[in-house]
This record gives sequence, structure tokens and C-alpha cells, in this order.
Amino acid sequence: MEISNRAFDATSPGTEPENDQLRVVNQQLKATLTELLNSDSVKHDSNLRMWVQGRLMEAEMELKRQRRRMSSVSADTVDTFRNGIHNSAPV
Repeated sequence: MEISNRAFDATSPGTEPENDQLRVVNQQLKATLTELLNSDSVKHDSNLRMWVQGRLMEAEMELKRQRRRMSSVSADTVDTFRNGIHNSAPV
């Protein structure tokens, strides 16, 4: 079974609600894969277990990238902040 990485990749710019939706989907995917990994059928099939572990790692990495992007400040925000400080500084 081959799954595209497009579901995990949120590198293209989008609106905040789209990013929130993608984050929720990735969290649900991670939860589902974790549950699947703990199932008896996957525990006893080494090939399937390795496949699920790989997808789980991809989902976790994407969630980490999303958290990093959410916590970073954009260049536009920095410029706006700088302009605000320069414009309000006493002369």
C-alpha cells in the first residue's frame, strides 16, 4: 500500500483555518496510526508494523513542522513591529 506524502506536507502557504484543519487531520492520523500499531494484527506482522511505524513517524514530523511554523514570526510581522517602533519613537 503506497500513500502520498501530500497529506503530511503543509509547506505551501495557506490561510489560518486551513492550517488548523490540516493540524487536526494530522493529529487524528497520528492517533489512528498509534491505535493501529497497538492492534494484535499489526503487532504480529513485522512488515505491516514497519509500514505503520514509518507513517506514524511522518505524521509526527509533520506535526512538529507545523508547531515550529506556528511559533515562528513572519518577516512581515517583524517589519510591521519595527515600523511601529520607529514611527512612535520620541524625536
